[in-house]
Amino acid sequence: MKNLTGKFLKISVLVAMVAFVSLLSGCQDTGAGSGGGTTATIAAEGIWELTGAYGTEKWVITESTIEYLSDWGSGFSTNYKADIISFSNTGLNAGDTSITSSVSSSTTGLGYAVIQFTEVATTGDGEVGKYQIFRWAENQSDSADKDFTQGYKDATPDDAGTWPNTVYDTAAEAIQNVTNTNGFFGAASEGAEEIIRAEGSWELAGTYGTEYWVITDSTIEYSTDYGSGAATVFKADIVSYSNSGLNASETTFSGQSSSTNDPGYAVIQFTEVDSTGTGEVGKYQVFRWVQNATDSLTMDFTQGYKDATPADAGTWPNTVFDTASEAESSVTYADGYFDYSSNGAERQ
Repeated sequence: MKNLTGKFLKISVLVAMVAFVSLLSGCQDTGAGSGGGTTATIAAEGIWELTGAYGTEKWVITESTIEYLSDWGSGFSTNYKADIISFSNTGLNAGDTSITSSVSSSTTGLGYAVIQFTEVATTGDGEVGKYQIFRWAENQSDSADKDFTQGYKDATPDDAGTWPNTVYDTAAEAIQNVTNTNGFFGAASEGAEEIIRAEGSWELAGTYGTEYWVITDSTIEYSTDYGSGAATVFKADIVSYSNSGLNASETTFSGQSSSTNDPGYAVIQFTEVDSTGTGEVGKYQVFRWVQNATDSLTMDFTQGYKDATPADAGTWPNTVFDTASEAESSVTYADGYFDYSSNGAERQ
């Protein structure tokens, strides 16, 4: 669990993932992407960001796809999307032992995926339908962070006006040829941090209205629209979070969702509430998420609620806590806080 020391401190994340099956004989801890079965989970799964002198990079890595985006000051745009055909968590393709050809590049936590492009911004990224190699490694300064690189080599070095990437017709060709020795990995993006897996704008339309969640690296806003326009139910700062399980070591997400796929939670501190039934400004509660059981592209959300005055039939204030640690240990399904959930929210 990572902790934030302030409202604007960057937190590290991330989007729900499932495990894969090997397409490559003789590899351990490997898997197949689209269409494959299950033997291992890709080690690079999640949502990762890296901000440097020239902008911000983002990698969204799911059970079967990779999307790489960049932001040079005007918002994120997609450089490429690709299907994961196969992967290994226990080394690099073609016997390479470092993520790039640089003598100072990482040699620990190595892995790679064979990817097939489904969308590209330019020929410098790749070509739709063709194959390339994506690599990751443990960052040398912070083992919780990743170094990422995707194979690139100018396909027309004699033409100074164009820089198309070299790509391949088959996965096997990419595995064999996209290597350090062949000049495909001159550099890597070093030190990408995982961000909160539930990050994004989400929407769920139901019988009685529409729910909205806007989740950033440090805040959550929840709104509802019952036909007269969206109204904020609560805003909260994210104090701490985990992408790898529920608080208090629980395995049941809520009374209305049976999913156990990639659960996570955040300890939140309210900064705005519509009523005491939601919470109290300055107090703490727990927000949870899980990948939907039937649609892996959607999420189930719930925020802890338990009537603080059950003997008073006229009021229904939520139970909240003075400290984050109290909320984290006390707000559980077993103690009656998560009877309900909103299931199947779609990313906008």
